[in-house]
Amino acid sequence: MAVRSQRELSSLLKRIEKAAAGRKSTNPDLAIYATQFFSTAAVEDLLTFTDDDLAFIADDSLGFLKDRMRGRHKVRVFNPKTVSAKDGQPFTVLEIVNDDMPFLVESV
Repeated sequence: MAVRSQRELSSLLKRIEKAAAGRKSTNPDLAIYATQFFSTAAVEDLLTFTDDDLAFIADDSLGFLKDRMRGRHKVRVFNPKTVSAKDGQPFTVLEIVNDDMPFLVESV
């Protein structure tokens, strides 16, 4: 099962990278970022969205996360209006960028 999931993830990441490369973005490294961004996600979660929606999510995320002053944190919680899951269910995005700290995610 893990091998199948790994193959599915690899195939999906290639599709996301292609969708990201095709976007008109102000982020020149979007395709690379999108691949890394989703590389540890569960395949089942990613399959809930289209490749273009995942490329949009990565682009939006990179735009938010890339500009941060050292020693300061950024947190954003929102329900995307331009992207929806294939099943129509709403979802919430939580983005955190911070200096490396033990237990950061667990404490949030």
